[in-house]
Amino acid sequence: MALIYLWNMTALPHISNRSGPHAPTENTLDSFVRQEILPILSQVETEKTSKQGSISNLKLPVFIDFVLFIGLFLTVQWLLPNNGIGEVLTFVAFPLLFLLSLAITALCFRNLLADLFLRSKDRFLIRTEVLSKLSKYLGLHYTPTPSGISPALKSIASWRVCPQSIKDFFHHLNKYEKFDDVTEIVRASGLAMPREIVLGSDATREKYYQHQVKAQQFEDGFRGIYGNISFAAVEWAETRDETTTHHLIINLELPHRLTGRVEFKSKDANWPARVPNRAPEKVELISKAFSKKYEVRATDQMEARLIFDPNVIEKLTAFGTSLSGVAFDNHLVIDIVGDNRFDIVNVLTGEWSQTSIQTTLDDFSKLFEIVQSVSNTFSIKDVARA
Repeated sequence: MALIYLWNMTALPHISNRSGPHAPTENTLDSFVRQEILPILSQVETEKTSKQGSISNLKLPVFIDFVLFIGLFLTVQWLLPNNGIGEVLTFVAFPLLFLLSLAITALCFRNLLADLFLRSKDRFLIRTEVLSKLSKYLGLHYTPTPSGISPALKSIASWRVCPQSIKDFFHHLNKYEKFDDVTEIVRASGLAMPREIVLGSDATREKYYQHQVKAQQFEDGFRGIYGNISFAAVEWAETRDETTTHHLIINLELPHRLTGRVEFKSKDANWPARVPNRAPEKVELISKAFSKKYEVRATDQMEARLIFDPNVIEKLTAFGTSLSGVAFDNHLVIDIVGDNRFDIVNVLTGEWSQTSIQTTLDDFSKLFEIVQSVSNTFSIKDVARA
């Protein structure tokens, strides 16, 4: 891929206004990308893909897995009695046979899958290096795994049949810095939670809530200072019904500490997951223009009105981005739904382009813009006053 690009630096008006070790101009950022980023991206090994964007080498394993599953399921269905018990057993067998066919296919094609995984590993390391360099240049600290590696990956690494190269990679992932303080705040906010209705007793809902809170994993963590505002941000991918929704969750510090929780959202956003044993009440605010765009609920009406004073209401009403948020203790956590951000190179296929680089620069720009806008709206504490 040619390394000569003519950049459309649309992100620069926001980035160049920030303070920090670098205050990039159009020329300096363009030069940095050409000299530091493009040579790294040129090392990426790409996979052959179909017109639909799927990896060509996976076509045969996917086809074999499908045929094997259908064959096993039809055989079991034929062997079971045609009555109520048979229907129940067929229902139970469906997911078990799916997992069995998947395991058999993975075992048969383990060398091909291992090679694909290792190439993906190399692309992941290149992506991490690129985002680390860009983040450092813009005055941010970056980690690809702010919550560490997931329990599922730890379990895979413990398998006896797991190749040593894959175990070594998981061990390498464990060495990246974790943002434990940030991820705990995000988990406590209830914003990084599947929005599901759970039936049962209070104890059952509490148990489910705590399990889901601990199970959520985050990626692409950033920490830094914009102007004089200290902030941290992580990405969270919410999967539901075969669809993935990408969330950018930003944590800022309030100028005062709260005793309860104040939650708010724009009309088209979702409420944070409700914390068990807490029943926030709707907060009625005077501004009709604000009420048309936002909803607020809180465990303490006085604290809600302390946060949503007339100045905040006026600024938030003019705020154009769809968002939801929670204020508790001295934290303000904001959730903004959008595309898969900072995807400068596709880890699975190795695809990257001028567009993906520019989009990533735009993602950094939008991050700074949101931090500035939210900070100005809620009078966030700056580092000098903290």
